Amino acid sequence: MFHRLKECISAGGLSGRFSLQCKELQAVFDNCLKVDFETKRLENSVRAKERAKKWKDANQDIGM
Repeated sequence: MFHRLKECISAGGLSGRFSLQCKELQAVFDNCLKVDFETKRLENSVRAKERAKKWKDANQDIGM
C-alpha cells in the first residue's frame, strides 16, 4: 500500500500529493496504520498485564 502511495506522489509531483487519487490512497494507508497501531497497543497491554501478574506471583511466593 505504501509503495502505491509513494508512486502516486512521485508521479504527480507536488500537485500529485494533493490530487484526489493520492488523498484516497493516503486515507487507506492511514487506516491501515491505525489498525496496526491499535493491534500492537493491545498486544503490548496484554503482555504488560502478564508481566505484572508474574511479578506479583513471584513476590507472593517469596513472601513480599
